Amino acid sequence: MFKKLAVYGTAGLIATGVISQTRLGSYVGTLFNQVTTGLQESVSPELELERIKFELSHLDQDIDHATTQLAEETTAIRLLNEEITATRERLEQSEVALRKRGEELKKGQVNVSIAGRTPSIDEATRLLREDVDRLGSQRRELANQERILSLRQNTQSLVAKQRETLVRQKAELTAAVAEMESDLKLVRLEQMESQYQSDDTRLADIKKSLKDLRRKVMVQKEKLNLVNQVEEQPTGGESVDEILGRLNGPAARE
Repeated sequence: MFKKLAVYGTAGLIATGVISQTRLGSYVGTLFNQVTTGLQESVSPELELERIKFELSHLDQDIDHATTQLAEETTAIRLLNEEITATRERLEQSEVALRKRGEELKKGQVNVSIAGRTPSIDEATRLLREDVDRLGSQRRELANQERILSLRQNTQSLVAKQRETLVRQKAELTAAVAEMESDLKLVRLEQMESQYQSDDTRLADIKKSLKDLRRKVMVQKEKLNLVNQVEEQPTGGESVDEILGRLNGPAARE
């Protein structure tokens, strides 16, 4: 029984620890999200615009990288194309020569020499077979080179499109940033022209202070007017003689 209690207790502690860690992670994530959101909201439009312009300037590096890659692919394609053309011409010449040797062998003629001697028909036939097999291997290598050329041409096309897209989008984004910068300046000027507005500029603080001061002065003036009105109130329509006559009343005579 004690073992069961120990196991249950351990499991409870582990579960509590897991829940605590889960809650802690949730609190940390929530706090981080609030801080991030607060920072984003506190960033001024001017600062955000400068950040965008900074990121936009890095597109030049991407364009330069794409340009370099395009130049490399173009050069590789040109060299490979020259190599393929030369190989194709050489193989065509070899094929013509082999066919000629084959026709001569059919007639019993041997017009090749090995180490300064003329081989026999059988040996010449064996040499012809080896040269034909070698030509077949070279043709397969040529076919592989042509496939490589095709792949490089596809890569060149993709890189060219990527570079074109980067250049076009950079121009569009640059124009959009310039327009946004102009709009932001216009908004700031309109805010400055407003008599009472609330923004984060020193001019706005001065205007607000003047507005508050004007209200206080108006309150003081109104208060002074009210005091003067009380002091100037009429005495009930009685003349001075009537007021002094009260001194002659019964109470005064006593």
